[in-house]
Amino acid sequence: MKKGCILFLMLVLVAALAACTGIPPAGEENGTAHSELLIAYDSQEGIIQETAALLQETLGGDLYAIEEGASGDFTPYEFVLLGFSAESSNLPQTIQSFLLSNSFGAKTIYPFVFGEGNEASAIFSVLSQLQPGALLGDSALLFTADTKEEEITEWARGLGLSDLPSLPESPGSTVSTASVTPDQQQVLYLWDKGNMPAVTEYTVNHGGYSDDPDFRPYLTSFPVPEGTPVKGAVLICPGGAFQFRSDQPEGVEVAEALRELGYQSFVVDYRLRPYTQQESALDLARSTVRPRPRGGIRYRGKRHCGNGILGRRNFVRRNAASL
Repeated sequence: MKKGCILFLMLVLVAALAACTGIPPAGEENGTAHSELLIAYDSQEGIIQETAALLQETLGGDLYAIEEGASGDFTPYEFVLLGFSAESSNLPQTIQSFLLSNSFGAKTIYPFVFGEGNEASAIFSVLSQLQPGALLGDSALLFTADTKEEEITEWARGLGLSDLPSLPESPGSTVSTASVTPDQQQVLYLWDKGNMPAVTEYTVNHGGYSDDPDFRPYLTSFPVPEGTPVKGAVLICPGGAFQFRSDQPEGVEVAEALRELGYQSFVVDYRLRPYTQQESALDLARSTVRPRPRGGIRYRGKRHCGNGILGRRNFVRRNAASL
């Protein structure tokens, strides 16, 4: 069982990126621009609309009011909070039609459901049938008129959708210049400001890209816990069809699991479209820079971003036995 989990983790680490394009949904409203979190809710229910607004206030993200026949391209999003009213785990027709008319493949869905007689397992079962390609979260919010606001916000915070460290406070904190602190978490830019190599001219985001033009690739370290022998280091590149980065499930969660096993882990937030995969590969190569100051941390990375970089099977074959 342990070996199987390790193999799964290593496969996640080397998941390749595939190119695709997309634009935000037409029903987006009052959202945080280009967020990876979508809060879609049944617009016919006042209590659901109020709860959606509370969730946005707690987590950020974009609101999307679901109406009859609503459809859109939700490519930029990684997580979806889906809100509706139900009785005895029976989804309303509006929500069923919405799920059947749109693709949420590889996105993680967390339902928040108002009503009586609902069961999380039954709700997830229906969602799985309507969206077989989607990932289902490990938690659902089932609430009634008696549910307190604090319970809703506590559920939202418990999802761990806002756990990524903040960007470096200093624009000069880069992998090549910053002082290394192996026992403390660091967030470092990969390139000096204004010195990021690129052939793509990206100046305006018209809504189809996850990152704005001022995005700077960065790296986040996850040190091995104190007292745990260090076995090595792993560079983690979260996938997302080259349209977004699955930082939480394929980045943070993997890094936290590997650090407990004794591996200094580093999550790389590399460039996405409209940049090319070759430009993204430069970000990964830059992640292998060893800072000059003390610490001796080496950032081991992939050589090529889009086509398997180390080779999935070879990488697992060489490394799984030693974990």
